[in-house]
This record gives sequence, structure tokens and C-alpha cells, in this order.
Amino acid sequence: MKIRQRLLIFIAGVFTLLCFVQPAVAQPSLSAIVGEGENLSYFVLDFKNGPVPQSYAFGYRYSGAKTGGDMLDALVADVPTFTANTQTFGNFGRFMIGLGFDGKFQDNSPPNPNAFWAYWLAEDGLNWATSDFGLDGRPLANGSWDGWTWGQDFNNFPGPAPSTPFLSADAPEPGSGLLALIALGVVGLVTRRKQ
Repeated sequence: MKIRQRLLIFIAGVFTLLCFVQPAVAQPSLSAIVGEGENLSYFVLDFKNGPVPQSYAFGYRYSGAKTGGDMLDALVADVPTFTANTQTFGNFGRFMIGLGFDGKFQDNSPPNPNAFWAYWLAEDGLNWATSDFGLDGRPLANGSWDGWTWGQDFNNFPGPAPSTPFLSADAPEPGSGLLALIALGVVGLVTRRKQ
């Protein structure tokens, strides 16, 4: 067998192996996407400690400079079952009082005066940190994540970080099967030529 044929078989084999070992990229399971524009940010609403724990994710498309408040307003305006109650506090801007979606709603009115919504930020939907901004002062960036979690007792603030709902990570990336078939075809052609 010529060196060139061996090299082609080796390259095709490595390429095939890479196609099969690439990890699948987890994609968020979005309940809705609102807005238009080249940028996409995400909003996670997590009823973590509520009577019916459930986490939802939403996408917000936009152009130009936008804030967490702009994303909240777009969700309230464009998603029929999404609700939010806020209260304005001077220079701080709006403070979250209640959030709801799909028949679930939690707020800190009696009998929940010590309950709260905690505001979280992430770059990947996984590694969350509490926000240093109010929602109207939080600048969005393409791919950014804002999350809100419900807590029953303010003594445990901020409580656990949001749980982002993701689609199954077990599914292969789109196109990886096609790449593997192409690589196997190249191996077949090279093998056929050597015979």
C-alpha cells in the first residue's frame, strides 16, 4: 500500500473518530422567544421553592442597548400567560414583587410577606451569581442570561440559583452524523482504490 493511501486512511479514521466523540451542546428549552434583532438574551423564571416547583426559559431578540427591564417588558407584552408585578424605588428602579407564567404566580403579598424573588445573572445559563443591578440598570449582552428564583423566607436570601431547563444533552449535534457518513465514504473510496 502506498504511503499516500495510508495517510488518507489515517486522516479519514481520525476525522470519523472526532465526529463520534464530539459532545452534544445542550440547548435551552425555551417556552417562547420574543422581539426582533441580531442579539439573543435569555430569561429564566424558576418557581424553585414555590408550591409547584417549575423552571421556564425564554428568549429575547433585540438590537442596540437593552436592559433586563426591557426584556421583562417584552415578555409581559408578548407572552400571553407571562405576568410581572413590580414596585419602583427611587434611583434603584423597579423591584420585583411578583412573577407568573402558565397559571403559576408567586408574590410577596400576605400570607408571604417574607418571601422574595432573587435576581441572578449568568453567561451560560449554568454558572449563576446574584445581580449587582436592579433589572432596569442591568445591561444585556448577546448571549447573556437573567434568572429569577422564588424564595419563601428572606432570612435565606438569595436562596438557590436558578435551574435552567435544557433540552436533552444526549442528542448528537446537528450534522455530526452527516460528517461521520462522509468520513466513512472517504475511507471506503480509499480502500476500494487500493484493491
